Amino acid sequence: LLGCPTWFSSMAESEATLSGQCYCGALEFKATTPKPEVIHCHCKGCRDWTGGIAYSAVPCSSVEFVKGTPKEFQRNGGPTKVFCGDCGTGICNKVNFGPFTATVAAGILNESTSLKTSMHCQLAGKVPWADTSADGIPTFKGFPTPGAV
Repeated sequence: LLGCPTWFSSMAESEATLSGQCYCGALEFKATTPKPEVIHCHCKGCRDWTGGIAYSAVPCSSVEFVKGTPKEFQRNGGPTKVFCGDCGTGICNKVNFGPFTATVAAGILNESTSLKTSMHCQLAGKVPWADTSADGIPTFKGFPTPGAV
């Protein structure tokens, strides 16, 4: 996925700036991304963290908190989860994939209605009742191979 050369090569020439906040408003942040697209990850870890059928996120090159200080949690050496300690809203995962340092939860972004989805990934781990066939978005059992996106 994020190591996919084709996916990297289709990034915007200039970074987009995104912003958002947690449910209670204690945290506000700004994030930058060279690829302002949503990825829906269906792996068990993402489902556990979000409580949903997938984690819908935008890969970002930086996240800066302009209000408040988030809490962090890491399970079994996986990605560090960044969230609001007051209301529990998940803000992002800290990652290290190419130019990306975080995957920011798409639903809390102020710009969420203007973003498009580029793929569903990790479908080998999706719940059986989640139907990803109707939206016409590329799907991958794991992460896509180079040239697939």
